[in-house]
Amino acid sequence: MKDIIREKSFEDCVSCERVYTLSWQQTYKGIINDEFLNNLTNNEIDRIKRNQDNFYNDNDKRFVLEVDNKIVGVLSIGKSRNDKYSECGELKSVYILND
Repeated sequence: MKDIIREKSFEDCVSCERVYTLSWQQTYKGIINDEFLNNLTNNEIDRIKRNQDNFYNDNDKRFVLEVDNKIVGVLSIGKSRNDKYSECGELKSVYILND
């Protein structure tokens, strides 16, 4: 098993959206309405397109976790959104598949 953490590339947009969808569906099953979770799959294509359109305009840094050449996690960091901590960074999101 080979694990790699690297910066996200444009080509990773599709795989990352799949991680977002699956991680929400796995993590929040039984907590969030099933209709909402199922709809994540239905609008995945739109989210992939939006992710690709915004890829080069995003100031955050995104990293992917690959296990055996498959993206299984996504991490986003950037400048703090809280003015009180404007000199600090912020961990904005972590998505990891349960498997």
